[in-house]
Amino acid sequence: MMNILGLKQDDLRYSAKAYLDPKLTHTFADAAAKVLMATKSIYRIGQALFYIDMNTGKLTKLNLADAELLLSRKLITLDSRGRVIKIKSKDVSTFLNQSNHDDFEEIDSVVLHPLINKMGFIDTKPGFDIERKIYFIYKEDSYYRYKKDIFTKEDAIKADEYLNDMLSEVPIATKSDLSAIKCAIITAVLRMALDKSPAIGVVGNTPGIGKSYLCQCLIWIFCKKKAKATNVPKDAEERSRFLAAKLRNKDDGVIYFDDLKGLMENNSTFNTCITNDEYEARVIGRSSTFAVKTKALYVWNGNNVVLTKDQKRRCLLINLYEEEDIVLVKGFRFDLLGYIKKHIEKVQMSALIVAGAYAQANFPLVKDENIIGFDDWNAYCRKPLLWLGNAEPIPHIVKSKKEEFYENNAEQIFCETIVEIFEGEEIRASDVIDYIDNNRDSEQAKKIMAFFNKKRAKLVPAVVGRCMAALLKMDFKGISISPRDKDHSKLYVFERE
Repeated sequence: MMNILGLKQDDLRYSAKAYLDPKLTHTFADAAAKVLMATKSIYRIGQALFYIDMNTGKLTKLNLADAELLLSRKLITLDSRGRVIKIKSKDVSTFLNQSNHDDFEEIDSVVLHPLINKMGFIDTKPGFDIERKIYFIYKEDSYYRYKKDIFTKEDAIKADEYLNDMLSEVPIATKSDLSAIKCAIITAVLRMALDKSPAIGVVGNTPGIGKSYLCQCLIWIFCKKKAKATNVPKDAEERSRFLAAKLRNKDDGVIYFDDLKGLMENNSTFNTCITNDEYEARVIGRSSTFAVKTKALYVWNGNNVVLTKDQKRRCLLINLYEEEDIVLVKGFRFDLLGYIKKHIEKVQMSALIVAGAYAQANFPLVKDENIIGFDDWNAYCRKPLLWLGNAEPIPHIVKSKKEEFYENNAEQIFCETIVEIFEGEEIRASDVIDYIDNNRDSEQAKKIMAFFNKKRAKLVPAVVGRCMAALLKMDFKGISISPRDKDHSKLYVFERE
């Protein structure tokens, strides 16, 4: 049975009597709506009714059994003669399924900690915030000792150093990955105040390094509980319905995919949910559709996950790395999740201080180029870290012009490198591999290896041969490629025009 807090039962019954006077005319829907609204725990998402568990903050769709039980205890229904009669399940079902529940306050989410406003000040109170459409459930006393009216840059530096100390044992690959974890923490704390945010992806090719563990740490910071890991359906239509159902049922506001292996590729449903306010999905077994709001914390992890270019700009990536001479349990040398549970208020407030100080300083200019379209997230989660001197948390998205040129013109650079080595010669794929084996330290060999690394392709004759065949169909500036057949072998000539 749901845990609904509100008026005392006697008060509700008295209220029911007051507006269900036999001399007046009331529909069952009107009476049911007034009683349920009086609980102060039932709100609508779209036109569906949800109740809030005041202990956990969980939003759950109000089903027929719970609605009938609640109304039977707190609503007196009378017949035309003023006699008390039993509530009919049919009436309750009709009320729940009616198309209009506009009398109920609309809610977007439940948040279990304070939030900052657009100017960086903490202005939230426990209870329902009509403007934000958020119900806040937290004990003010737990956060009071960390709260200040004004956050300075010095406060932000101390908060950033605290997060650094907390994360000092995490096996990261680069400083950018440390910055990405801190960015993910701020994202988890501020998610329900942001219009959109990228998904958080934790990658690493070593089994047991702690990818799932780090995801659960971030999810706990978001909603103070662990999330159930789910497998992503391979079929596109099933994947669409799966995501829509998860979003429709709320599920604590978390979409968590565990142990992905290449399943992110060509996942248009996932892309749409991250970058759009609503997602329209088809009802199972029908031709009709329904729309769901997509605001949620998207978290995933996996080994050897291949992202398309569109997905890369929708993901905040964290790369975990295990040093060969260190033996780790689940990748962590101490219980990070246990520490977060014990000090959750300080961890959340540190994130709020970093973001709030930057906003209160009027968003100072920081180096910013080629940024993705998550404006709020960029302003409150990424830029504050750059302002404090942290490394770029999304280096896979924000690139220097040289790096961007290289990625967009990788084939051109590959052909120029081949011309430098073999201009005018008839070469096989094996000739390219032999050159690399004999000249591994040369600049040309490094460029060729970098090209195949970026393509995630192996340097073997069959793969190199297919690559050369594909280059024949492309146009290159100042370079021509022509095929030759000799002794039943495929040869190629690279020349300058």
